[in-house]
Amino acid sequence: VAKFDINMYTYKFIVEGEVVKEEVVKSNSTNKNYPYVYTANLEITEELVAEDGQLTFTVTDIEDKAGNKTADITKLSVNGKVLTLDRTANRVTFTTISTDNKNVEGKVYYVTAGDTVTFRMGVREKFSENPVVTIGGKEVTLEYVKYFKEPNHHEYKGTLKLDETLTDGNLAITIAGSKDLAGNKGFYYQTNGKKVLETVTKKETTNGKSLVYDNTAPELNYVAMLSKEDNYKYAKNGDTIRFLVAYNEPIELNDNFVVTFNNKTKKLVRSGDKTKYEYIAEHQFIIETVQDISRIFAYGLFVVI
Repeated sequence: VAKFDINMYTYKFIVEGEVVKEEVVKSNSTNKNYPYVYTANLEITEELVAEDGQLTFTVTDIEDKAGNKTADITKLSVNGKVLTLDRTANRVTFTTISTDNKNVEGKVYYVTAGDTVTFRMGVREKFSENPVVTIGGKEVTLEYVKYFKEPNHHEYKGTLKLDETLTDGNLAITIAGSKDLAGNKGFYYQTNGKKVLETVTKKETTNGKSLVYDNTAPELNYVAMLSKEDNYKYAKNGDTIRFLVAYNEPIELNDNFVVTFNNKTKKLVRSGDKTKYEYIAEHQFIIETVQDISRIFAYGLFVVI
C-alpha cells in the first residue's frame, strides 16, 4: 500500500538468496481509502525451493510518477506475520493408549464393557483438520491439549467408553484424514532416520501396548486338589494340600480370588507353568487320622472323604 501513486514497481520473490519470480505490478485498488494498492502473486510449487522454511519479501525499483525513487523494501514479516513454506506432511512424535482398567499383563491391556480408553498423540504442527481416530471401529473425538516446548510438539487426546457392541479380541487403532495448517494431508513417522509417510495407519499396538477387549466370563478348564506327598491321592495329618484351578484366560489376582480349606482362606496365585492360566493355593491339613483323597470324576477334583 502506497501513500502516493506509484507508476509501477518490481515485486521480487527471493528464496534462499535466489529470485524465483520477478513481476512488474500496477495498482489495482478499488478502495477509496487505499487508492494505491499493488498486488503480486506467487504459485507454490514443488520446484520453488529444495527446503521448506520462511519466505522473504523484497520490493525493488519503486518510483512514483514524478520519477522519484525510494529504497528497496525487504521484509521477513508483514503486519507481524511471516510466510512459511510448508509442503511436508505433519510429523507424528508419539501415540499412546491407556485405560482405567488396571489389568495389564506384559504388553497387553485387558479391557471390557464400561472401561474407558484414552488415546494421545503428539504432532509437530497443529491440525487444521483433526484426523479420524477409531478404536475397535468406534470413532474417538480428538481435543487439543496444549503445546509443549520440550520436546516441541502439540498434543491431542480423545477418550472412548467401551460398550457391549464390540467384538472380543484385539482392538485395532486407525488414524486417517488429517491436514496440517498448510493443508498438507496425512502425516509421517521418523523411523530409523527415514520419513515414513502415511495417510492411514492401522495399529494393533501403541506405545508398545495392545488392547484386548474381553466381555465374556472366563471358562473353567479344570480344578484339582491333591497332596504334595509322593502319593498325591493320600494325605496324613500335617501334610500340605495343594488346590489348583485353571481357566482359558488370565484371572485378576486380588483379595477376592481365594479358596477356603476348612474355613481357612488362602489367596490363589499364578502357578509356575506359564503355558496355561493355572492358579494354586496351599494349606497344611491338620486331621486326626489318615484320610483318603478320592477323585470326583465329574469335576476332576480331589476331595477329602
